[in-house]
Amino acid sequence: MNLQVQVKDTRGVLLASGPATCGRAFPEIEIDLTHKGPPGLLVYTLHLVARPQKGDFLRGDCNGDGQVTGSVTDAVLLLSYNFTGGREPPCLAACDANGDGQVLGQVADAIYLLEFGFLGGSPPSAPYPACGPGTEPDHALGCKAPPSACGGG
Repeated sequence: MNLQVQVKDTRGVLLASGPATCGRAFPEIEIDLTHKGPPGLLVYTLHLVARPQKGDFLRGDCNGDGQVTGSVTDAVLLLSYNFTGGREPPCLAACDANGDGQVLGQVADAIYLLEFGFLGGSPPSAPYPACGPGTEPDHALGCKAPPSACGGG
Protein backbone atom coordinates (compact mmCIF):
# COMPACT_ATOMS: atom_id res chain seq x y z
CA MET A 1 0.00 0.00 0.00
CA ASN A 2 1.01 3.55 -0.53
CA LEU A 3 0.30 6.35 1.96
CA GLN A 4 1.08 9.94 1.07
CA VAL A 5 1.29 12.69 3.68
CA GLN A 6 1.43 16.32 2.57
CA VAL A 7 1.67 19.36 4.81
CA LYS A 8 0.38 22.57 3.26
CA ASP A 9 1.20 25.97 4.79
CA THR A 10 -2.37 27.14 5.13
CA ARG A 11 -4.45 24.04 4.47
CA GLY A 12 -3.04 21.64 7.09
CA VAL A 13 -2.25 18.00 6.47
CA LEU A 14 -3.56 15.92 3.58
CA LEU A 15 -3.50 12.13 3.86
CA ALA A 16 -4.15 10.02 0.78
CA SER A 17 -3.70 6.32 0.15
CA GLY A 18 -2.71 4.69 -3.10
CA PRO A 19 -4.00 1.41 -4.49
CA ALA A 20 -4.07 -1.51 -2.09
CA THR A 21 -2.50 -4.82 -3.05
CA CYS A 22 -4.73 -7.74 -3.99
CA GLY A 23 -7.79 -5.51 -4.16
CA ARG A 24 -7.90 -5.14 -0.37
CA ALA A 25 -8.96 -1.94 1.31
CA PHE A 26 -6.56 0.32 3.18
CA PRO A 27 -6.54 -0.83 6.82
CA GLU A 28 -8.26 1.11 9.56
CA ILE A 29 -5.77 3.64 10.92
CA GLU A 30 -5.52 5.79 14.00
CA ILE A 31 -3.95 9.18 13.30
CA ASP A 32 -2.45 11.51 15.88
CA LEU A 33 -1.10 14.81 14.53
CA THR A 34 0.50 17.12 17.08
CA HIS A 35 1.99 20.56 16.56
CA LYS A 36 5.47 20.46 18.15
CA GLY A 37 6.96 23.78 17.13
CA PRO A 38 6.59 27.30 18.49
CA PRO A 39 3.70 29.40 17.09
CA GLY A 40 4.29 30.25 13.44
CA LEU A 41 6.70 27.36 12.86
CA LEU A 42 5.24 24.33 11.07
CA VAL A 43 6.71 21.39 12.99
CA TYR A 44 4.40 18.42 13.52
CA THR A 45 4.66 14.83 14.62
CA LEU A 46 2.45 12.34 12.86
CA HIS A 47 1.73 9.00 14.50
CA LEU A 48 -0.12 6.35 12.48
CA VAL A 49 -1.32 3.02 13.86
CA ALA A 50 -2.63 0.57 11.25
CA ARG A 51 -5.04 -2.04 12.54
CA PRO A 52 -5.45 -5.43 10.85
CA GLN A 53 -8.37 -5.90 8.54
CA LYS A 54 -11.36 -7.21 10.45
CA GLY A 55 -11.31 -10.97 10.23
CA ASP A 56 -7.66 -11.36 9.16
CA PHE A 57 -5.97 -14.46 10.56
CA LEU A 58 -3.18 -16.95 9.88
CA ARG A 59 -4.54 -20.42 9.12
CA GLY A 60 -3.11 -23.04 11.46
CA ASP A 61 -2.19 -20.54 14.20
CA CYS A 62 -4.85 -21.79 16.59
CA ASN A 63 -3.34 -20.22 19.72
CA GLY A 64 -2.54 -16.87 18.06
CA ASP A 65 1.20 -16.86 18.78
CA GLY A 66 2.28 -16.41 15.15
CA GLN A 67 3.81 -19.91 14.89
CA VAL A 68 2.37 -22.73 12.80
CA THR A 69 5.13 -25.19 11.92
CA GLY A 70 6.96 -27.49 14.31
CA SER A 71 4.78 -26.86 17.35
CA VAL A 72 2.17 -29.05 19.00
CA THR A 73 0.60 -26.20 20.96
CA ASP A 74 -1.92 -25.30 18.24
CA ALA A 75 -3.12 -28.90 17.92
CA VAL A 76 -3.22 -29.42 21.70
CA LEU A 77 -5.25 -26.24 22.25
CA LEU A 78 -7.81 -27.32 19.64
CA LEU A 79 -8.08 -30.87 21.03
CA SER A 80 -8.38 -29.55 24.59
CA TYR A 81 -11.14 -27.15 23.57
CA ASN A 82 -13.03 -29.77 21.57
CA PHE A 83 -12.84 -32.68 23.99
CA THR A 84 -11.89 -31.66 27.55
CA GLY A 85 -13.54 -28.27 28.07
CA GLY A 86 -10.29 -26.34 27.59
CA ARG A 87 -10.19 -22.64 26.82
CA GLU A 88 -11.65 -21.42 23.55
CA PRO A 89 -9.06 -20.49 20.92
CA PRO A 90 -8.97 -16.76 20.17
CA CYS A 91 -9.69 -17.41 16.48
CA LEU A 92 -11.63 -20.53 15.49
CA ALA A 93 -11.11 -19.72 11.80
CA ALA A 94 -7.35 -20.02 12.32
CA CYS A 95 -7.86 -23.49 13.87
CA ASP A 96 -9.43 -24.74 10.62
CA ALA A 97 -6.07 -25.98 9.34
CA ASN A 98 -7.47 -28.02 6.45
CA GLY A 99 -9.84 -25.24 5.33
CA ASP A 100 -13.02 -27.34 5.34
CA GLY A 101 -15.02 -24.84 7.41
CA GLN A 102 -15.32 -27.18 10.42
CA VAL A 103 -13.37 -27.34 13.66
CA LEU A 104 -15.82 -28.24 16.41
CA GLY A 105 -16.01 -31.82 17.68
CA GLN A 106 -13.41 -33.29 15.33
CA VAL A 107 -9.72 -34.20 15.30
CA ALA A 108 -9.03 -33.64 11.59
CA ASP A 109 -7.53 -30.15 11.97
CA ALA A 110 -5.24 -31.19 14.83
CA ILE A 111 -4.00 -34.18 12.81
CA TYR A 112 -3.51 -31.93 9.77
CA LEU A 113 -1.35 -29.54 11.82
CA LEU A 114 0.74 -32.35 13.30
CA GLU A 115 1.29 -33.96 9.88
CA PHE A 116 2.35 -30.60 8.43
CA GLY A 117 4.64 -29.73 11.33
CA PHE A 118 6.33 -33.08 11.80
CA LEU A 119 5.73 -35.40 8.85
CA GLY A 120 6.05 -33.11 5.83
CA GLY A 121 2.31 -32.95 5.19
CA SER A 122 0.58 -30.29 3.13
CA PRO A 123 0.70 -26.72 4.45
CA PRO A 124 -2.51 -25.01 5.53
CA SER A 125 -4.48 -23.38 2.75
CA ALA A 126 -4.72 -19.60 2.42
CA PRO A 127 -4.46 -17.48 4.39
CA TYR A 128 -1.09 -19.08 5.00
CA PRO A 129 1.84 -18.31 5.21
CA ALA A 130 0.68 -14.69 5.56
CA CYS A 131 -2.37 -13.22 7.27
CA GLY A 132 -5.48 -12.66 5.23
CA PRO A 133 -9.27 -12.54 5.30
CA GLY A 134 -10.05 -16.19 4.58
CA THR A 135 -13.25 -17.37 2.91
CA GLU A 136 -16.96 -17.34 3.73
CA PRO A 137 -16.81 -20.54 5.87
CA ASP A 138 -13.98 -18.91 7.85
CA HIS A 139 -16.12 -15.85 8.51
CA ALA A 140 -18.79 -18.10 10.02
CA LEU A 141 -16.21 -19.57 12.43
CA GLY A 142 -14.91 -16.09 13.26
CA CYS A 143 -12.21 -14.61 15.46
CA LYS A 144 -12.97 -13.19 18.90
CA ALA A 145 -9.58 -11.49 19.17
CA PRO A 146 -7.30 -10.22 16.41
CA PRO A 147 -4.34 -12.62 16.21
CA SER A 148 -0.98 -11.12 17.21
CA ALA A 149 0.58 -12.50 14.03
CA CYS A 150 -1.74 -10.25 12.05
CA GLY A 151 -1.07 -7.09 14.00
CA GLY A 152 -3.63 -7.65 16.77
CA GLY A 153 -3.09 -7.80 20.50
